[in-house]
Amino acid sequence: MNKQSLKILNLLIVISLLIPSSLIGLGSAQTCALVGDANCDGVVNVLNYNIWKGEFVNKVTKTADFNKDGVVSTLDFEIWRKNFITPVTTIPISTTSLNTIAVRQVSGVGEFYDTTTGTKFTPRGNNYIRLANQPDTYGGANLFYHSTFDVGKYNAVQIETALNQMNHDGYNIVRVFINENTIGNASGSLDPQYLQNFVSFLNLAQKYKIYVMATFTLVPKLGGYTAAVADPNVSGGNFYYLSKEFLDSKKGILQIL
Repeated sequence: MNKQSLKILNLLIVISLLIPSSLIGLGSAQTCALVGDANCDGVVNVLNYNIWKGEFVNKVTKTADFNKDGVVSTLDFEIWRKNFITPVTTIPISTTSLNTIAVRQVSGVGEFYDTTTGTKFTPRGNNYIRLANQPDTYGGANLFYHSTFDVGKYNAVQIETALNQMNHDGYNIVRVFINENTIGNASGSLDPQYLQNFVSFLNLAQKYKIYVMATFTLVPKLGGYTAAVADPNVSGGNFYYLSKEFLDSKKGILQIL
C-alpha cells in the first residue's frame, strides 16, 4: 500500500466513524455491477469502504472480497480506492438550456436582464445547504460543514424534490456551497466524482429552470492549489480578495467548474 493509499485510508477511518453500523452490508462474496460496490447499491462510495473495513477487521463475511481470492485484504482496499476516485460512469449534459443573464443600466439604474428576450430578470431564490461532520483538511478539528456534493453524501432524489418545489414557488436561482475540504483530489486537481455530483445538480437545476450560483471561500487543501497562493504582503480576510495568487488559483478552479 503506497503513501497516497495510506493517507486516504486514514482519512476514511475518520469518515467511517460517522456512518451507522446499520448501513454496513452483511453476507458472503457477491458480484455487483460495479467493481468496489460491496452492497450492490449502484455506487462506489464510503459505505463500501465501511463494509471493507468491517470485514478486514472481523474476518467474518466477505462481501468486500473484490478480487475473489477468498479473503478480504488490502488488495481489496486498493480495488475499492481506484474505483472510488475514478468514476465509472458519467452524467450526460442536459440539453435544456437557460438564457444568459447580464447587467445593464436603465435610466441610470442597474438591473439584471435576459439577453435573449430583453426582459428584466429579478433574482428570487434561496440557499440549498446540506451539512455533515467531516475532517478539516486545513488541520483543525472536525467540522460540521457543507456536504451537498460530497462523495457518498450527494442525494439526487432529495435535491430534485427541493428544486421542483422551488420552481413551483416561483424561484429562479439557488445558491450552493463548494466544500474546499472535499473537492480536492489527493492525487492532484479536483475530485472527479465530486465534479460529477456538481454536474448532476446543474442538470437538475436546468430541468426546473433555476440558475445556480456556486460559492466557495478557500481553495482546496488537496490537489496542489494551496502551494500557489502564498502572499506575504496580505493577511487576514483581505487575503481572499486582495491576493493575486489566491484569486488566480480560484479562477483556475472556476474554469474547471
